[in-house]
Amino acid sequence: MGEESVQFTIKQRQCLVELNALLYETNEMDEMNNDSKIEKKILELSILLIQHSDYTKQRSSLIYFTGVLGYNIEWKQWRQPLEYTTILAGIQFCIRVIMLEGSLPRITRNGIDETSPQNPVELFRKVRDKWLIDGEGNI
Repeated sequence: MGEESVQFTIKQRQCLVELNALLYETNEMDEMNNDSKIEKKILELSILLIQHSDYTKQRSSLIYFTGVLGYNIEWKQWRQPLEYTTILAGIQFCIRVIMLEGSLPRITRNGIDETSPQNPVELFRKVRDKWLIDGEGNI
């Protein structure tokens, strides 16, 4: 039997199952509430995919995905650096925004002021220093 191309950790797979269940819930009364649950679950999954350690048995699906994006199907060849770099820059920007939202959620940001027990920069730096700096997230 062949090896799976896209691999997920146990937590990532569980999150995907939960997201799939939310997508197929048919209760129209809670449609707005369900949309909020779906958004939260997508954020949770995105963070789990970004925080995939190099030491995990499964290969990173995010790295696999960026590799797939590097291939131009029309020309049947790898993309040129000029073309591919802009794609990677867009993904990098999205990763930063997702990790910011994960470390400092919008709903709590308005409650942060000079009397808050933790500085918001310190909260974000904990995530940034571990997951957004090359070589740091694999500890």
